Amino acid sequence: MSAPLRSWWWLIGLLWLMPALAQAKGLQAMVETDDTQVLVGDVVTVDFVVAKPSLRGSVPSPELPQSVAEAFDVGQCSGGRAMRTTQSINGAVTTATVRRVSCPLTARKVGTFKIAFTVPDGKKTVASNTVTVEVLASEEDRAPLEDPTVEVPTDVTEDVFLWVSTDKKRAYVGEQVTFRLDVYEASRFLDVSLRTSPTFEGFLSEELPLPEVYLTTLGEKQYRVRPGIRRALFAQRAGTSTIGASELLISRRKRRYSAPIELEILPLPAEGQPAGFSANNVGRFQISAKVDRTDVQPGDPFTVTYTIAGEGNIELIDPGQWPEIPTVRAYDPKVTTERSRGETVGGTRSYAFLMIPERPGTLTIPAHEFHYFDPESESYATAKSQALEVVVGGDPNAIIRDEDDDAEQARSAVEDPLAPVVSMEAVPRQVPRERWLDAERWTMGMLAVPLLVGLGLGGGWAWRRFGPDDVARSRAKVRARRRERIEAAQAAVETGDGFHGAVSALLQDVALDVAGPEGTGLPRPELLRLLARKGVDADERRRLETLLEQCDAARFGAAGGGADDRHMLLDDALAVVRGLGKGVA
Repeated sequence: MSAPLRSWWWLIGLLWLMPALAQAKGLQAMVETDDTQVLVGDVVTVDFVVAKPSLRGSVPSPELPQSVAEAFDVGQCSGGRAMRTTQSINGAVTTATVRRVSCPLTARKVGTFKIAFTVPDGKKTVASNTVTVEVLASEEDRAPLEDPTVEVPTDVTEDVFLWVSTDKKRAYVGEQVTFRLDVYEASRFLDVSLRTSPTFEGFLSEELPLPEVYLTTLGEKQYRVRPGIRRALFAQRAGTSTIGASELLISRRKRRYSAPIELEILPLPAEGQPAGFSANNVGRFQISAKVDRTDVQPGDPFTVTYTIAGEGNIELIDPGQWPEIPTVRAYDPKVTTERSRGETVGGTRSYAFLMIPERPGTLTIPAHEFHYFDPESESYATAKSQALEVVVGGDPNAIIRDEDDDAEQARSAVEDPLAPVVSMEAVPRQVPRERWLDAERWTMGMLAVPLLVGLGLGGGWAWRRFGPDDVARSRAKVRARRRERIEAAQAAVETGDGFHGAVSALLQDVALDVAGPEGTGLPRPELLRLLARKGVDADERRRLETLLEQCDAARFGAAGGGADDRHMLLDDALAVVRGLGKGVA
């Protein structure tokens, strides 16, 4: 074989191998976990992910590393199917094939364990990232969360005190301010309750997850820190805003107070602000778009989903005016929100539009953009998705021919407006039917109208005379609300989630029902004195006060006890409800 011919064969072989090389390029392996610090016996969910940025070729399945079984009991893993995705993130369109295997792992022994895996990619091996999971023996070993924005108490002399702080003292309208309230105890006090909660006037407030109890050293003393309140605050107006003081009650005798916190709230800058800008779009965001199908027929529905992700008040974000697409019937979107966990409010908010194309051809889904204010850079920014294309099958020329036929028919009608003469013999004849509404039916109907009106008026009078009055309806609402409170407490008695809040609300409602309108807004001591004036027995008042303080201690002082304690507390609360509410419970 001659040298030029051999060169041609090498070139043909290289071109033939290029697609295979492209398919194998870019294989990725990744480990994800929902927690990195757990106790012995806790379950941590670990995802093993393999992705290839291509829709061609196969993706190997991830295999559980052998080292995992040495420290964890592996539960039933799920997933493993290859999923193909097409999406655009901030202008870059990506397509990928992904395999995800999700495994629940129960920690079996104390230690620090590294989790990683490898997958073959042709003649080479691709390694994943490494995730470190720390398994602790008890809560006492859990290290406190280090956060440079948290103010640390100084010059502490008391054994028990209340500490409040915010992560910033100066913020823009709509920017998150994180409020923290903690109880510091140098010795254990079983009867610790929050007597007065802080006020957040002028803020939108959202609850944040509470961290675990941890130990810290201040001066020469070691304190147990019990987190009481975590709130994300979003100021709604500029100026000076104040977070009200709180009061801690210790052993029913001692009181500790926190100082109010003043915040400087800045207005959003006018310079560079887009027209019609929403003050809820404060944070850092990005937007992506995807379609569930790229090949459809006229009349077949498909879904376009825009997803906004980032940090900020994601539930109130304003996405702006959505683009209009000609020759497509679009319906209002289905909106779903997924909140992220942690002290920073954020997550994703998706808008899924159902669309039905009406004509064949290539359909372009235009890009969508919206504006937001970044408080870190103190400037306005724009997030934009990428335009997508959907191929609608069929012959696009068929529509053109139909339009030409319609135009030709319209021209013919104008040029020859007169219809041909039709003889009388050719006109079809039809005998008219007898009319339904005759004189007899008309007479019966006119006689029935006064009778029906009389029956209606009489029935209304009877309902007003003998039906339930406003007092009865009000009592029915009270009973219904009380049943809801009791059912909520009974549902949470085993787990404890929200139990003490439901019992406290039930007792408060019963006390206000007995006290009447005068009791609305009164502090607890004044409310109890009002109940005494209303004739409530002293023992009943004492039992009510004791139960309310037990609920406060469990909610704010971590003295909730176990399921048996909660059952006893619920029984005592129901007895008080029956005594005060005269059997309504």
